[in-house]
Amino acid sequence: MCKNESVQIGVLPINDPSISYFWIPSSGLNNVTIPNPISTVSVSTQYQLIVSDGNCADTLFQIVNVDNLSINASEDTSFCKDPILLSANTIGTVNSIIWSTNPNFSDTISSTNLYLSNNIGTYYILVENDNCSDIDSVKVTNDNIAINLSGITEICKGDSIFIKVDDLSSLDPIVFYNWESEYELFFGSDSSSFISYPDSSSWYKVTATNTLGCYISDSITVDVYEYPISDSAWATNSSVFFGESTILNITTSDNVEWSTNDTSKIVEINPENSSWYSVIVYNEFCQISDSVFIEVKDVFCDKNRIIIPNAFSPNEDNKNDYYRIIDENGIITSFKLEIFNRLGEKVYSSENVNDKWDGYFKGVLLTTQIFSYYLEIECIGEKNLFEKGNISLIR
Repeated sequence: MCKNESVQIGVLPINDPSISYFWIPSSGLNNVTIPNPISTVSVSTQYQLIVSDGNCADTLFQIVNVDNLSINASEDTSFCKDPILLSANTIGTVNSIIWSTNPNFSDTISSTNLYLSNNIGTYYILVENDNCSDIDSVKVTNDNIAINLSGITEICKGDSIFIKVDDLSSLDPIVFYNWESEYELFFGSDSSSFISYPDSSSWYKVTATNTLGCYISDSITVDVYEYPISDSAWATNSSVFFGESTILNITTSDNVEWSTNDTSKIVEINPENSSWYSVIVYNEFCQISDSVFIEVKDVFCDKNRIIIPNAFSPNEDNKNDYYRIIDENGIITSFKLEIFNRLGEKVYSSENVNDKWDGYFKGVLLTTQIFSYYLEIECIGEKNLFEKGNISLIR
């Protein structure tokens, strides 16, 4: 068995309460008074089992053989600019040795008991034979040099990043930086910091060298995210009268938030003043904004905005053949028009501002005469106009 593995030893239990058991030594056993305990030891061990029925006793011997395979790597160490040789001593029969930069041993950097390192980090070594395996590790650091990379590591596509090196070893300052990147770098007063415009996620690596010639490498990853996609914001009607509503719209599959705190892509508003309405379109990482201007016009419910004719001529010449009230600005919300002849007889009435009178009454086109009218109008914003007067029918 391998070191620190468990195995059951001893004999099968006998259904006789007069029989007792005792194991020597007790090390590694989970119970010394049963016939078949579990043994967990790191070295080969010989056990004695004393079996007694109260009158007679007998002793049984059993050896647990432990494979002594083990690996002992170098002590944690450091170096300056020259590579350092790492070594490992093995005990027992060894079939294979693997050095790796990670504990999963997904990469093999050496297959002997030696490895020449020129980078800081933790190195792992694995030894195996037909039965067992063992793992050890060694940490390598740099003498007199230490750095830290910092800066903006998450951006939206098209934005810039700023990365800098912090020198953590003031006694022997860094004098040279060598950067590796697939994107162009724009440096400041020295090469310890830069600005870049990556259009996809990327990594930036730097090797820093100090006044002693010691060097150290580090890298940093920058994630680049896409902006949300949307059409321009617009309003169903960008010019409304006071009291009217309009609809704000944005087309996108991403999240939105309007300056009105609404989060729907279609929002009805009742603006009281001319104003800009902004919207933010955002995904998990990035956002864009847009805005739309809504003009709010005052409502003047009077004859300067509503045309009230005082005559018409229904003679089929296609000129002024009908009498109608004209709402050029579309501000009328309620309408009632009544027209009477000189005898007080109602010859026409309508509650639809789009209706028009052709001069007929009871199927007969009336002759030239003067009529009286009564007009009640309600406009947007609950403003009212009442008007009465005369209309001339001319033939």
